[in-house]
Amino acid sequence: MNYRVVPYNQDIIEIISDSISNYESDLKKERLKYYSPQVCKSELNFKEFMENGQVEKFEEIFTYKIIYSMDKFNPIYNSNIKDLQDFLYFKNFNENIVYKLNNSKELMKQDMIELYNSKFSKIGQPGRTHYDRIRNLIDYCPYCQENDVKHLDHFLPKTQFPSLSVSPINLVPLCSDCNTAKKATTGFFNPYFEDVDSEQYLFCDISFQNDDYIIKFKSEQPSSWSKQKYSRVESIFTKMTKGHEILVLFNKWARTTINESKRRLVRSALRGQKDFRETLLDDYKDSVEEQGINYWKSTLYQCLLNNLEDTHKYFSSIVIQD
Repeated sequence: MNYRVVPYNQDIIEIISDSISNYESDLKKERLKYYSPQVCKSELNFKEFMENGQVEKFEEIFTYKIIYSMDKFNPIYNSNIKDLQDFLYFKNFNENIVYKLNNSKELMKQDMIELYNSKFSKIGQPGRTHYDRIRNLIDYCPYCQENDVKHLDHFLPKTQFPSLSVSPINLVPLCSDCNTAKKATTGFFNPYFEDVDSEQYLFCDISFQNDDYIIKFKSEQPSSWSKQKYSRVESIFTKMTKGHEILVLFNKWARTTINESKRRLVRSALRGQKDFRETLLDDYKDSVEEQGINYWKSTLYQCLLNNLEDTHKYFSSIVIQD
């Protein structure tokens, strides 16, 4: 599957401006307008870290406070992380000018989350156009590889990173099941920035027992990948909530595919092992070309080919009633 997704090319300040256009509260409008430049900087930093494969470092460093003056609405970033002035947020930071307001961090968080919930994602609201355009960037879920995209998921949770609440590169199109199963968990790969189909990490084993077979999918770290990169892919298989285990779903879908293809595969097997091999090889090549080497069907056909003798024997023994 081609996991890389071309991001939605829309300025974050314009997205916020469109989304707040029908707010009745002028005070809330003004607050969100003045958040916008700093939200833009937050997105730029996030993008920079993602492009360098350092999402974990981003999460560690940018756990920040936002303090602003009620009368000037001047967002100021403050943190106890050493040497933060080296980062973009703090290049023009004047430590002698800090406007404080009690609970300002929570207010900004509430404003940004409410913006997403009531004006950006809600049907009929002005920001919903942007939501739909991001959701429609791809057809199929990049995590389970199979279900239709239905929702947008916050790659980094909006409760922890409110400044990225409506940032397109923090909003990943997912199916309903993956969106629910992932919840607010972090540690997944971001399909806007990471090429996870360059090396094979998904594999499949099959064993034949009497008149039946057992399929088991698994993931393995490619030798050229860092531990951190593989961990972000492995999270798809280990961090989803119970009831939506992706590898278990692959096992189930693989059996369904074999059952649906049984008549065709049996006829090919009866024509001989060479013909049977060519049939499986064609299926494998078509799947890789259309969906990539880590698509579960590609892995299934590869597994059947790797166990050609046993696979051929199994399908040759099946009696099909015409």
